[in-house]
Amino acid sequence: MIGDTGIHEQMIGDDRKNGALSALSIVGSELMETIRNAHLALEDCVDGRGGTAALKRARELLHQARGALRMAETYGAALLVEEMELAS
Repeated sequence: MIGDTGIHEQMIGDDRKNGALSALSIVGSELMETIRNAHLALEDCVDGRGGTAALKRARELLHQARGALRMAETYGAALLVEEMELAS
């Protein structure tokens, strides 16, 4: 019985991982575009081209990315983006 329980728990864990990967693949291209735009906004800020408006835009884009990651149930990535958002 103990072995069966472990296998069942592993299967549930695998299903959750697969579900998260599926959900992420649905929003993946839009998410990558949002992160790329946040990166460009941060570069504009650092290079002195966008000032505080560029920094605000980067923060907004990171917030959008965090929301998408949370909806896709990729909480580790969402936490990382949240930390990036707070740092910007």
